[in-house]
Amino acid sequence: MQSTIVHTQTDTLVCDNGGFEDDFDYYFGQHANYNTGSNDCTPLSGSNPVSWNSTSLPSFRQLEIVSSGVDTLVGINRTKFGNKALLLNNRYRESGSLCTPGAGIDKIIKRFKVTEQNREFTVWFAAVLENPEGHTNSQPYFSIKCDRAPAFDLCFDASLVKCEGYYIDSICNFDSIIVVVDWTCHRIKLPKNMVDSIATLEIVVADCGQAAHFGYAYV
Repeated sequence: MQSTIVHTQTDTLVCDNGGFEDDFDYYFGQHANYNTGSNDCTPLSGSNPVSWNSTSLPSFRQLEIVSSGVDTLVGINRTKFGNKALLLNNRYRESGSLCTPGAGIDKIIKRFKVTEQNREFTVWFAAVLENPEGHTNSQPYFSIKCDRAPAFDLCFDASLVKCEGYYIDSICNFDSIIVVVDWTCHRIKLPKNMVDSIATLEIVVADCGQAAHFGYAYV
């Protein structure tokens, strides 16, 4: 049984644990619920910014580390390098109705001191998002943001991804086309004047804002 870990660390080098081989060292988790905001990955509850709540790590079907293997729904590898990866969110709901995702958002956070050696780095990810029809600004979405390099923010919701298909789950009858982004990398370049400052990296996956369709990703 994996024990729950409460972290108090604040700052570290970003490359200390990029592949989750050493568990959740220096990472922090948060969870929220939202209604709209998938177009620009800025979630809102009504007309207000969502309230984020801290999440213990690991958190069942929200923030978990998985081992090498194949995703049983869409057939992609669960890891890219090494034997471990972060599974951020899940196609199955963490509580309540198993096959009906909530309007949930899960976020992993890492703070680090910017150095000349780490001011350019790569985040590898694979994303799986249901693509429901008729959801305006309320699609499952994925984002990567670093507060010291906003020009390199990555944001997309399911409506923007063209790699779509129909997949059969062994437990649930999901009712939408599913889009898949197989392992790819996103490069972030922090400006030289950010060296010696503290940067915050945030990676987010959201279900749809109408509590009906899932989104999850491997990092």
